This record gives sequence, C-alpha cells and structure tokens, in this order.
Amino acid sequence: MEVNKDCPCPKTHCERHGKCDECRAHHANKKNPPYCEKHKDGEKKK
Repeated sequence: MEVNKDCPCPKTHCERHGKCDECRAHHANKKNPPYCEKHKDGEKKK
C-alpha cells in the first residue's frame, strides 16, 4: 500500500496515518468521517 505523505490528519502517531484506504475502512462503521473528508467547520464533505 502506498502511503500518502500529504495526509492532513493531525494524528501522526495513528497506525493508519497516510493510509487512506485503511483509514476510510476504519471510519466506515463510525459516526465521524476521516479527517481529510471533513470541512474546516467539522461538516462532512459532499
């Protein structure tokens, strides 16, 4: 898997940091979307 060096998520110690596919899969069953899919005001991007 390729690692995204430009990952905007502030949680740099997360095991999924920069691994977009893994991160999206992790958040798929959760209420909150991945950091990179949020608007700056906290709303989910459309």
